[in-house]
Amino acid sequence: MVKVVNHGIQESLMNKVIDGTQGFFNLREEEKKEFEGKHVLDPIRYGTSFNTSKEKTFFWRDYLKVFVHPKFHSPSKPDRYSDIMWEYCEKVRQVTKVLLGGISQGLGLEECYLEKTLEVKSGFQIFIANYYPSCPQPELALGMPPHSDHGLLTLIIQNQVGGLQVQHQGKWIHVNALPNSLLVNTGDHLEIFSNGKYKSNIHKVVVNNTSPRISVAVAHGPSLEAIVSPASPLIQSETNYTPMKAFFLGGYVPSEPEMKRSVEGFNGISFVDEEESKDFVSKKRKLQAAKLKKESILAEILFLKQRRRYLLKSQSSDDDNEKNISRFKKIFDAENEVPKVERSNSGYDAVVESARPAFTSKFNSEHHEVGYEELSAGVDVLRMECVPKNYLIDDNNRVGKKELSWHGQVTLKV
Repeated sequence: MVKVVNHGIQESLMNKVIDGTQGFFNLREEEKKEFEGKHVLDPIRYGTSFNTSKEKTFFWRDYLKVFVHPKFHSPSKPDRYSDIMWEYCEKVRQVTKVLLGGISQGLGLEECYLEKTLEVKSGFQIFIANYYPSCPQPELALGMPPHSDHGLLTLIIQNQVGGLQVQHQGKWIHVNALPNSLLVNTGDHLEIFSNGKYKSNIHKVVVNNTSPRISVAVAHGPSLEAIVSPASPLIQSETNYTPMKAFFLGGYVPSEPEMKRSVEGFNGISFVDEEESKDFVSKKRKLQAAKLKKESILAEILFLKQRRRYLLKSQSSDDDNEKNISRFKKIFDAENEVPKVERSNSGYDAVVESARPAFTSKFNSEHHEVGYEELSAGVDVLRMECVPKNYLIDDNNRVGKKELSWHGQVTLKV
């Protein structure tokens, strides 16, 4: 950042600009809202923060941004503010021309080289008025976050209330402006044109709890038809260099031969226009959707792993059940081979000729008898509790109290 004095702009005019800006922000809200812009390229935009439709955190700042060159625009309120703005911007543009000439000479180039190469005469000039109200808790707010300026040079005046800080060697340094001086910020495009010899400085604005701060910044940049790249003489005079990226500022995409001539073998080209901004937003949304899809897939994978462990455990239980059923089958087969034993029961006429096990090879729905086939089909083994030790049976019209042999009792216990 540079402080410029003896710049030729009358102090009275600078004071009128500050007073007129104060008058604009003192307008009623409904009057100021007449100048709210809906698009970043609207010639007049009043608002707060940077982009209220997208940002969740608003900064402690109101602003008015006006395109004043190559075509002049201005708000119609307050009275005479438009005339003051036009006169001041003309004076500032003359100072900027002198500064850019000196920078061009400092790079070893002709005085008019930068102006002609970047078509500064038809370049953009933006009038930016900032109002930072006093903040009850300044430690919890920012007037402006850390950032660098686009363009070549930004010339700043303020109402002698401090708040501007620049970053130097990782530390924030407070900028104390001299009375009737201009603060000059070097921008991104100048850093590219000088191939890094002039750095675009990082700065921010802090707020206070005592007095409101007003600043007016006028940004100057190349023509929208220009391609900003390191100056050719700088590249040719250096044997070891790292060329910076070129920026095309216009609204059209140059052909491949034009791009090669303009960029001259540099790293690439970036397009600073509305289409690029839309493309960036689209890619950002796609990235967010991809992240959500990734989280969904990871959750599904976790579910499938848990399901697999459950199925493996269930399969192990099924194997154990198969072993138990195999044991039951052996017992059934052994019982069917038991020799006939005559049993007498003095209380009944019926004589059971064979010692039938509690589990038979046939399923009787009335007797609740369970056979091997039903066990294999998954019938609950606990149904054997339906057959007590002494049970009245009806088999082939024979009714009586059945006395179980030791074979039958063993089977029942199993």
